[in-house]
Amino acid sequence: MRRFSTRLNDQVDLGVLIALALLLCVIGGSRLIYPFDVGHFEACTWTPASLSAQGQNPYAYATREPFVMAPYGYFYYLVVGLGLRAFGWQFWFGRALTVLSAAVCVVCVASIARAVTSDRRAVMLGGLSFLSTITLFHWIAVHRPDLPALALAFAALALVFTERETRDRIGPRTLVIIALLTLAFFFKQTTLLPIVVAIARYLQTGKIKVAAAAMCGVALSGAIVAAALDLTSGGGYFWQHLTLAGRIPQSYADAMRWLFSLCKSPSFWIAFGLIGAAMFDSARGIPPGSRVSLSLRAPDWLVYGYLIVAFIFGFVTSARRGAYINYYLEASMVGAIAVSLAWHRLASHEKWRRLYPAMAVLMLLAGTFEFSRMARAESYRWRSLPYYREVVTTLEREVPADGLCVSVHPELAVAAGRKFHFGDWIQYQDGRSAELQEVFAGAVASKRYAAIVWLTPNVTELPGYRLLPMKERLPDKHYPLFVYLLDSRNAR
Repeated sequence: MRRFSTRLNDQVDLGVLIALALLLCVIGGSRLIYPFDVGHFEACTWTPASLSAQGQNPYAYATREPFVMAPYGYFYYLVVGLGLRAFGWQFWFGRALTVLSAAVCVVCVASIARAVTSDRRAVMLGGLSFLSTITLFHWIAVHRPDLPALALAFAALALVFTERETRDRIGPRTLVIIALLTLAFFFKQTTLLPIVVAIARYLQTGKIKVAAAAMCGVALSGAIVAAALDLTSGGGYFWQHLTLAGRIPQSYADAMRWLFSLCKSPSFWIAFGLIGAAMFDSARGIPPGSRVSLSLRAPDWLVYGYLIVAFIFGFVTSARRGAYINYYLEASMVGAIAVSLAWHRLASHEKWRRLYPAMAVLMLLAGTFEFSRMARAESYRWRSLPYYREVVTTLEREVPADGLCVSVHPELAVAAGRKFHFGDWIQYQDGRSAELQEVFAGAVASKRYAAIVWLTPNVTELPGYRLLPMKERLPDKHYPLFVYLLDSRNAR
């Protein structure tokens, strides 16, 4: 009977795993083949990526043509740029990179969970927890550096947590970990906590030399790359990533909005409930013989501490203007590992072990809920396609072949065969720099752009340009945009 129950549990969790993977594949597939930006945050990487692939420094063009702001890491731009050179202007390469990275993230979560629990079911529940999160459903197949950076960082953490070498010795594995952590940072510069956790884990296991080597290695290699980028950009790298980054307008009302979005997710409350139940069980004590050690050398304290810090870090950084729920991706991954630890503790009780199939099904229901929300959003995106295609044909018709554009969706100008400036236009308009605002205003006032594709139908924002109505219906519950043409009386 017990063997039958075990087989049934294994079939249930495997079925849930396959079902969640299929749901994510449907959402990811929709985005992979969608021809335009899924928001205002994908095509902005094209110009700095193209410059990087051409051997130029993308951080050197903030105040000169083609007016490039590059908020992400150089290596991310370089990888995307190589994809652009190989396959032309497209989104699928960068989106496929995030799908691959998501798969790597799941494997890394499972590897770390296995290392800290040695419990197959705990590992499976942790993986299912991450697959059902609102953050992963929102960000799967989105052309951004978040998941690639986390894939690199958690690959390093997986190597740290699964290391079986007991001696405090620096070896090839240490060098690989240093390289992965450095690469992760230069994919996205907020990927800092994994570096701290890797060092803390080495210290926790008494590997002082390896911890020092990891810390010094990442610091030295990071400093060399950053210095090279700053020197070859005329100071543009540090100006963008240190000076201007500190001036980004912040609103904790926005941070609360993203927190509330996270709290609307059933997977959040399932994970919170499991971790809370495990903490309560630990506080009241477990009968002798089923106790799970929580000594300072055990990884539990490190994982739970990492979760708390990652969650706070996500909340604080999501207060920045332009933030999104992806700022909680790292916390979602750590939360999945914490779910594994929580189940490992709770499963010492027979009554909890019996609930394993129900917990797996709950994860599936949570993922299905997120899928239904994302599928609805995808349907609105596809319904907007005729409008965006009309914008493309309008630019083809109205803008001379050698004409320049400014577009909140740069890919529309590219689809029309026209060049564009200000690919990441948001950073010129969000108030972080009066100098950047003046650069943008001066460029628009010069009347050098034949067309401007903008967010609002307020013509006073763009003097000298006239709004051109579209025949297609304005996108419903998707990103609206409006085409302005240079008034012939203002043409140079």
